[in-house]
Amino acid sequence: MSVLTLSAFTLTGCSASKNTVEPAPSWTTDRPIIQGQYVGIGSAHKSASEPGAALRSAKERAVADLASEISVRVESESLLESLSKNGVIDERFQHSIRSSSEAHLEGYQLVDSYDDGATVHVYYRLSKTEHATRRAALKSAALDEGQAQLTAGNSALEGGRLPLALSHYGDGLRALEPFLGEVIKLDRELVRALRTAVSDLLLTTPVQSITLSTQNSFSFPLALKVKRERAAGEPGRALGPVGNVPLRYRYHNGTYFKQATEFTDDQGMVVALIADVEVERPDDMVRVEIDLPRLIEQSGLKAWGAILDGVVAPTLALPLAVELPIVFVDCSQSALRGAFRMALSTGGHGLSDTEVDADVIITLEVEVRAGSVSRGFHTAWASGQIVARRQSGHIIYEHSIPQLKGIQLDPASARTEAILNLGEQLGDAPMRDLLRALH
Repeated sequence: MSVLTLSAFTLTGCSASKNTVEPAPSWTTDRPIIQGQYVGIGSAHKSASEPGAALRSAKERAVADLASEISVRVESESLLESLSKNGVIDERFQHSIRSSSEAHLEGYQLVDSYDDGATVHVYYRLSKTEHATRRAALKSAALDEGQAQLTAGNSALEGGRLPLALSHYGDGLRALEPFLGEVIKLDRELVRALRTAVSDLLLTTPVQSITLSTQNSFSFPLALKVKRERAAGEPGRALGPVGNVPLRYRYHNGTYFKQATEFTDDQGMVVALIADVEVERPDDMVRVEIDLPRLIEQSGLKAWGAILDGVVAPTLALPLAVELPIVFVDCSQSALRGAFRMALSTGGHGLSDTEVDADVIITLEVEVRAGSVSRGFHTAWASGQIVARRQSGHIIYEHSIPQLKGIQLDPASARTEAILNLGEQLGDAPMRDLLRALH
């Protein structure tokens, strides 16, 4: 054989060896069953744009497959099962358990891998004995963490720090998530602590109703207080204030429902200012409640906030009344005085015949003067000022009246007409502004 022929044969042989693909191992088609071992197999198609992506995906799928073999049997008496029956649990918790199981998988070994040019296959194996030992250690650590969070939550609760307490209880449940399918006492203690932390709250106020009147300038500072009904683990013992609790209050001001959420201070107090309320309105109650959605948000409970579904948080409902002031009208012009009294009475105000019995004194000063005479017609001018003040002397409304004229054939009729024109103008915007200022 010539050197040239040998060289050609050698090159041909190398090329043939390079393009040869080893036969696929049996585990790629027939799942191995090995006593005392968990098996995880994953495959992924290769992509020209991302050469290493297939191997990463195959490994992730192999781990997921391994975790699925380690199926956690949900016991009928477990928290997970009881929550499911109560309609609180959802797929989020099942997914969380699966994710936690995958995250805690350790000690698995790569048995083999295979690349046929188009698809990458990965084969993992994990000792059942080693996994059981490791899971027992993880469970012990989770129970320790859960207990620590329960203790910290109870301590925060007794210190009046409700959101912090709820956060600790939620962290305790999150630590136990991989084991919620098992029967453990601690998870129920955390759930009970989380629910009673809210249901045991007391919402109080020193008043039974709210009246807006002249005496309080139609503005009422509603004092609200939140405190614990009992201490954690000590039923019946009264506790102190609870701070940083969101309280939502709501009332109709005559145009729309006004609402706001405010947080209690270190003394468990919130002062809600009730003001700017019309007499006529479709709802006459002030309603106060614990703002649970805001409380769940600030505590960082997220999905665990569903545990509070069905918890009866304290509420208050207080009647709200607007008591219009009794007014006295002081005016030398009887016609204007009568028109004012009628407008005030129609607006719901009580009328007094003496200043001493009135809440508000309205003084209408009118000045009428004669004008010119032209071709037998007499002109008169009327002007003046409205002043409304409380008994204390505090002026709540003041308005100057521009000059208005009256023209008639005789001076008395011209004077009367000027006063009537003045009265018509007063019945428009100035009267509306006065009624508004009165409450």
